Amino acid sequence: MSDNNNPKDNHYLAYGVGFGLLLGSAVGVIFTSITNGIERGMIFGIPIGAGIGMLLGIVVGIVMDANKNKE
Repeated sequence: MSDNNNPKDNHYLAYGVGFGLLLGSAVGVIFTSITNGIERGMIFGIPIGAGIGMLLGIVVGIVMDANKNKE
């Protein structure tokens, strides 16, 4: 077995998921408030923003981990 599965190697991935979820939710709240989504009963901007932010955070975290492991 290789030592590639060390949990300390993927710490940028965890930061990416956390910050992506936080920033995506913030963007979703701003989008919902701009479009008056709460008054119309359409709060779809918050979960969509959180999901997209989390996916982007995963991608950024993987890229940062891959660049760190090359060195």
